[in-house]
Amino acid sequence: MAMVGQYQGPDGTAALAAVAPVWNVIYSIGLLVGIGGSVIFSTKRGSGMSADGEDEQYFTAAVIGSVVLAALAWVGLILFERPLLMFFGTDETLLALTQRYMIPVKVVFPLFLFNQMLAAFLRNDGAPALATLGVLSGGIFNVLGDWFFVFPCDMGVYGAGLATALGSAVSFLVMLTHFASRKNTLRLVNFEIAQGKDRRWKLFLLHHVCLAAVKKGQYCPFFIISTLSGCIGSRGNPGGKAVCCGKCTAQAAFQGNGERYHGTAAIQHYGN
Repeated sequence: MAMVGQYQGPDGTAALAAVAPVWNVIYSIGLLVGIGGSVIFSTKRGSGMSADGEDEQYFTAAVIGSVVLAALAWVGLILFERPLLMFFGTDETLLALTQRYMIPVKVVFPLFLFNQMLAAFLRNDGAPALATLGVLSGGIFNVLGDWFFVFPCDMGVYGAGLATALGSAVSFLVMLTHFASRKNTLRLVNFEIAQGKDRRWKLFLLHHVCLAAVKKGQYCPFFIISTLSGCIGSRGNPGGKAVCCGKCTAQAAFQGNGERYHGTAAIQHYGN
């Protein structure tokens, strides 16, 4: 954002600020499925239920849920890009810059969700270092790419969007290498109809994956507070700055508490 502000001026910074709620939406969905699914995955594995493949059912449910939710978010962004951006605080003056930034981002939009989901599962599959490397590599590429595409390539706000898109692709590719390693125990399995008293569609497991995150109260408040405060702050409300400051405090609290629970669950269930 700082580099776009230097290149495009205040309008560039304002245009990128209007995109912030979009990130809140896609990251929150990814965390919802990733944290919820990986915690149940590690719980089932730690309790010895990996022999019958029940832990893999939850990983498969998380992958299917991610694909479905990413597709819905992707289609929604493509079809309703203008009204969404207008709702999130942009105006006719900034709309052209905002849409130009979103051009490369829209191409890889689902990857932002997949990265959150994969990072959560990799941490619970004995590859926390690779998850960290994936996140850091994409972030570093984004920072360096911002400078390179914005200034030397003279792409402006489009270059910032390109760096963001390519950074997410780098993170995704790095984390995918886990599935080619010997340490990988994550498997996709077929959903089947259980028999007897447990008869149900295994796709119903997706409900538990999402509920695991929602019950802990971490990411729904995070999403609501972040998105609404961004809208209020971007519409010239006199109290907008105060709301945004409160949002940052609440975001840090929810995020920290969520990661604390996630780490505790992994230690208690996976390593024992």
